Amino acid sequence: MKKIYVSIILCLTLLTCLIFPSCCEHEWLDATCTEPQTCAICGKTKGEATGHTYAEATCTEPKTCTVCGATTGLKLGHNYVGDCGEYGICSRCGAQSSSVISHTWKGNNNTGVLKCSKCGEAITSSSIKAKSETTLTAQDRAFIYWHINHYLTMTTSSGKYYYTTTGAFDLAASQFGLSDYYLRYTFWGTESATNYNYYKKYYL
Repeated sequence: MKKIYVSIILCLTLLTCLIFPSCCEHEWLDATCTEPQTCAICGKTKGEATGHTYAEATCTEPKTCTVCGATTGLKLGHNYVGDCGEYGICSRCGAQSSSVISHTWKGNNNTGVLKCSKCGEAITSSSIKAKSETTLTAQDRAFIYWHINHYLTMTTSSGKYYYTTTGAFDLAASQFGLSDYYLRYTFWGTESATNYNYYKKYYL
């Protein structure tokens, strides 16, 4: 019975404090990043929230509050630098990339030159001659496509085609060390759509 009386008294006290908060002997909880000081008994507040204290974003983490762990914004992401074909090193945190840095290939549709805009390495007839038909890269194929197309569409000062179809493929076969048959019927035939897409990607 005594417990019931105690519970009733506590409830009445709380109710009284809610109705007449000025009578409450407040027990203030510290302000947080998002809430001002709050009375644990009646819920009254005073002052303002402290606000977040953000540590700067890093390569792998967004801005993070050092008090409550809340985050905002995006992580910076790594900025890998280094030579093409080698593992990059992040200029901000020093982490190594998980894969080697790729070339950034760009072709000049007027001259046919195809090279990396970062390191200057270029696709050449000699580099293609060292390969077989099955080991040609997308860049090799784009380079070959530009030259065959160029030979097939070159005109003389009189407006006539400079090379016949046979002459164009003979020249390309000699230039790249590939068979005339392969270039004519496979590269320019069954694989023409694929090779055109490579040409378009790097030259157009």
